[in-house]
Amino acid sequence: MAQVTLERFRKIPLTTRLTEEQVMALLPVVEEVSLSKGDVLFQQGMPAPSVYFVEKGRVAEVERDRSGREIVVRYAVQGEYLGRYALVTGQPFRVSAVAEEDSTLLAIPLRYLQPLLFAHSDWRSWFFHTDIAARLRAVPLLIGFSDWDIYRLADAVEVQEYAAGSPVFRAGDEADSFYIVDRGQVMQTPSPRMQPQKDWPRYFATGNHFGDFSLQRGKKRQADAIARLPTRLFRIPGPTMVALLADRARQLAGDQARVDVLGRLQGVPLFATLDDQQLRLLSGYVCLEYHRSGDIVARQGEAATSLMILDEGEAVVRLQTGRGLPRPVAYMKAYGRRAAPVAEAGGAEVEYFGAHALLADEMRGATVEVTKPSVWIVLNRADFERFLADAGLRVEGLKQARQAEAQGGTPPPSSEDDLPLPYKVRRHWIVPVAHVLPLVVIMFLVVMLIVADVTSAMSHGAQSALMWLGIFGLGALALWALYRYVDWRNDTYEVTNEAVIHTEKKPFISEERYEIPLHQIQNVNIFVDILGRQLGYGNVAIDTAAAKGQIFFTIIPEPAYVQELIQRASAKARSGLQVQRRESIREQLEDQLHPERLKPFVPDSVQVQPEPEPQPPSSDRFARFRTLGGWLPRLEIRENGRVVWRKHWINLLQRTGIQALAMLLALYLLLAFALASATKSLGMESVELPPVSLFGFQGWLFFLLGVLSFFAILWFVYQYVDWRNDIYIVTDNEVIDVERDLAIFPFFFFYTESRRQASLANVQYVDLNVPGPLAMLLNYGNVIVQTAGAEGRLDFLFVGKPRRVHDEILRRLAVYQERQSEREFQERWGDMAQWFETYRDIQQQTGSQDG
Repeated sequence: MAQVTLERFRKIPLTTRLTEEQVMALLPVVEEVSLSKGDVLFQQGMPAPSVYFVEKGRVAEVERDRSGREIVVRYAVQGEYLGRYALVTGQPFRVSAVAEEDSTLLAIPLRYLQPLLFAHSDWRSWFFHTDIAARLRAVPLLIGFSDWDIYRLADAVEVQEYAAGSPVFRAGDEADSFYIVDRGQVMQTPSPRMQPQKDWPRYFATGNHFGDFSLQRGKKRQADAIARLPTRLFRIPGPTMVALLADRARQLAGDQARVDVLGRLQGVPLFATLDDQQLRLLSGYVCLEYHRSGDIVARQGEAATSLMILDEGEAVVRLQTGRGLPRPVAYMKAYGRRAAPVAEAGGAEVEYFGAHALLADEMRGATVEVTKPSVWIVLNRADFERFLADAGLRVEGLKQARQAEAQGGTPPPSSEDDLPLPYKVRRHWIVPVAHVLPLVVIMFLVVMLIVADVTSAMSHGAQSALMWLGIFGLGALALWALYRYVDWRNDTYEVTNEAVIHTEKKPFISEERYEIPLHQIQNVNIFVDILGRQLGYGNVAIDTAAAKGQIFFTIIPEPAYVQELIQRASAKARSGLQVQRRESIREQLEDQLHPERLKPFVPDSVQVQPEPEPQPPSSDRFARFRTLGGWLPRLEIRENGRVVWRKHWINLLQRTGIQALAMLLALYLLLAFALASATKSLGMESVELPPVSLFGFQGWLFFLLGVLSFFAILWFVYQYVDWRNDIYIVTDNEVIDVERDLAIFPFFFFYTESRRQASLANVQYVDLNVPGPLAMLLNYGNVIVQTAGAEGRLDFLFVGKPRRVHDEILRRLAVYQERQSEREFQERWGDMAQWFETYRDIQQQTGSQDG
């Protein structure tokens, strides 16, 4: 062996993540290993001293099975690593390594490398296809595979993307591969030679697999496979799959027949009205997921957006109340279809929850934790809605079947604490009656006066003088009554699974929106007067932890019910935070105790989300045009992860209206005199536009107008730059209000800047205000950001599309709070490894003393 140079060592990808000090400390122990064809680098079962980077050549990883037969499981080529299993686990080599050709490798001793790598959270990605491996770990077909087997399988996977309508293979093609659906949907239809059968077409979606039938039997493809949606597939080469089948034939045969999607879907009452073809199509919109013991598949307090059916395994349903430990309230147990018990009604028993989440928003009422390795069939709401559109069905027809759910199947774990969210209510009917009834009485009196006046006029043979005036008054009163009714309908109070919201709209005039997150609610009180007790209305006062203090639901029906609903929703939101913290603690402990353990990755939908198209880089020759483009009045700019807003163009018009008119007038006069001068100098008939035709052409006036035009343009630019300089910014961490005051006219290149910024951690609430009918019509308004710091209140005034600005800030605030909570947790548990190490030392010392 020979030591290597720094230049060669730098070519190893992992060095890009290490500091300069770490690289220099590791370099002296890195050695070169040269192999000739047929040389053995290490033997299966040998202790692992190093991990090897293939610099040149090809090395085969050979595994000896129980029968003594040697199987090549992988070829490591230039840029890949050997000895990865030993690196992860510290165990002896699981395979042997034999050079297929003359090869050069770099050996890095594990005892020097491991301490450096375990300090990085993404160290596995340097040695494994962790994104593919984590996805394969969640596929039910591969339940019996060890994590190391999954890693090796990920090496052989080829990721393939298909557009909707693209063929994966055709009947008659060679069966040279096996497919696992990462995301999307594939439909198989039989070839024309096959007899039509009732169980065709077949649909395969996320987590499912296809293409194994012909591969195992060595036949050509018997069916067409078409991607019905944009699809991402994992293609496993035929030789790799054949080797897996040879080694695990019995096990894989059972796993391939494991999930009975159609049978489980038939057991859910929500789908009782679907025929066989519709159920078959629905099976193409469900995800198949494998979860390990200890995995949380549903968290109390989180938004419920999916139906989850337990196909195999066991789970416990826990309810979190207060700060105590969650208590078990139910158990879920299911078997594979080969051993599924049969219900009295004649169908297989189905353990599921969340069916109502497909029809409306709700919160998880309890936490579901896997107690034995389990297989789940998951239908997300977005995929369910896509299915309804695909099948031409209406959700109203399925809602009727929902009523039968209480009599069949397993009730969802949230049944005893189910919340009808979102809950929206208007003020009590007494409000529109009180607003409209006086107008109706006045209208009735006006009608009586008109009738009396008309009768009197007719008896005297004259025309009624008040009739038309009364009709006009009736029309005005009717419009006023209608406006007050619409105003009542537009004012709403809402409780969602994230916040309580008060929306106050005045038709064609203004709009205000107040929103408080559920976890900030402290107390909920109600106030009911004597009349309210009789008619069933009252006020609800919500005390919050934010600077906003209280938010009021005034004169709403059933105030006691709304009070209980808000309290329960708030308690669920806070309990959800407790569940998340406990789950984070569990993950931290697992990472410390089992750092090599592969965590399954489960997609949240069958549908592939389109990635944003990258913007083509502009050529340098257009740089000056990009610079000029920066002066255009762009009201919203998104770049580098931040959003910049300028004030609405109506504010620009207010600032520059007079200046623009003065500039246009000056330019017109200058053009008129220039045109008269040019035509006269060319010997043509003088073209004189007003006012030149009135005053005649004079050279000194042309000079004067040139000077005035210059200052008029300068005045307009000065006001435009003043408008353009005021910007509002939101980033992933801050909200910023930048106000720039220009120097005295015309020095618009000189200014003073007032920059007020606040961390999202200090934001208490974000309000929306649309101040008048013009603002409603032109879609601009004010967004008020209240902070708890010295910054006070940041007012985003005259912003265009204020609801979009309001939602953008709230979205980034929610992401920041989640990220901050995770960061605080990581800091709190960052020393967990040292705690465990000290604990083991104390145990060893205590044990030696006792001995």
